[in-house]
Amino acid sequence: MQTLFFIKNAKATPTATNSINLRFKLVETGKFKVKGIGISCSLKDWNQDDQQVRRSHPQYKKYNSQLEFITIELEKIEKERNVTDTDISTIVEASIKGLTVQELEDKGNLLTGMLNGIYEVRLDNKAYAQNSVNKFLQLKSTIERFEAKAGYQITANSLNKSTLSIQNDLVSYYRSMDVKDSSIKAYLTALNTAIRYYTKLTGNQVKTFSKIDSKWEKTEKQIVALNTPELQKLYEFTFNPIGNSDIKTTRFELKNLKLFLFRCFSGMRISDMNKKNINPNSLTATSTTFTYFQDKGVKSTTVFCIASYLFDIATSLDWDFPEYTTDDSLRGYGRRETAAVRKHLSYLLKDNQRQIQHITEKGYVYTNLSDEVSTHTARKTFAHLLYSLTNNIMLVMKQLGHTKIEITMKYLDFDINSDSMDLKSVQLGF
Repeated sequence: MQTLFFIKNAKATPTATNSINLRFKLVETGKFKVKGIGISCSLKDWNQDDQQVRRSHPQYKKYNSQLEFITIELEKIEKERNVTDTDISTIVEASIKGLTVQELEDKGNLLTGMLNGIYEVRLDNKAYAQNSVNKFLQLKSTIERFEAKAGYQITANSLNKSTLSIQNDLVSYYRSMDVKDSSIKAYLTALNTAIRYYTKLTGNQVKTFSKIDSKWEKTEKQIVALNTPELQKLYEFTFNPIGNSDIKTTRFELKNLKLFLFRCFSGMRISDMNKKNINPNSLTATSTTFTYFQDKGVKSTTVFCIASYLFDIATSLDWDFPEYTTDDSLRGYGRRETAAVRKHLSYLLKDNQRQIQHITEKGYVYTNLSDEVSTHTARKTFAHLLYSLTNNIMLVMKQLGHTKIEITMKYLDFDINSDSMDLKSVQLGF
């Protein structure tokens, strides 16, 4: 058996705070796996030859039991097969939590364990927005409450046997708390992400939830786009926020408002709004058109510059447009932008907000415009603005990069299913 444990900083002073690392050579790769094991210990309290924490340390019994546990578990695996990276992670985690490996694996097989697993992995990964990471912890708490009420735990085995039954129970539970179907679908997507990560990590195939298997409430919502007066209020506030003492606006919120407005005048998708597309070479003070690439550079779209709004917004941002490399970071920005736009529209429109109509199976529901705005509202605002200026739906279609006129008609809230019209009273003048 190779020597496993080493002090992390062998050059530190004898009494300085230090820690113990596990260092194990993986046979299959020939490389060493180094992993912290949660033991804080100074040089003077560590016996490298005996591979033990000295009696001078107040927690020497606990730590030495942990070291012995790791050694024994690794030896067990070595007798049967080569130790893997995953084995080491599992054994160390079990030793820190005071569980047997089997107990830890049983916990991991729970849906709550899968959620906790992906949360811990992404917690320190800066590629993921904090909000997108925290949702897994929040979902874990929700699933725990569901399990307490339902009287059973969701495991990998039960998911493989009764996925649809569990899904229906979850949907009913969320609806009992007045959660919208759109939100429930998003929660199922997040749960599937955790399940797929578990499958990738363990190699155990687990069935995921299928949204098409549930009967969802049908809702038709009026298209959410800012009209010209609403757009004007947001624009004027963004470029002259001084004197509005009733609302506090951070510099990050102000930047998000400008990015939203840039898309209101360009029709860009949030994923296309980046420095490669928007720079002093692609847009100047005298530009009458602006060309950018959609779908990660697959196709180009050229839009007309409405007055000098695009250039003015870009220069006010000092051409500092975002660069997001992952879907999670993009969604994280989207949530921050949406929050900023909703906050300020609610303040600017106050008691004179337009109501957005929803047609549900239970009847008509109305909500405030500011509660319905999203990042995609900017693109739809551009469509409405351009149509109001040109009255040319084909032009709007082209500048949005749509391939079907039906999609553009939906953006403009046209009734594409209408097949009746009363022309009886029309007077042609002859």
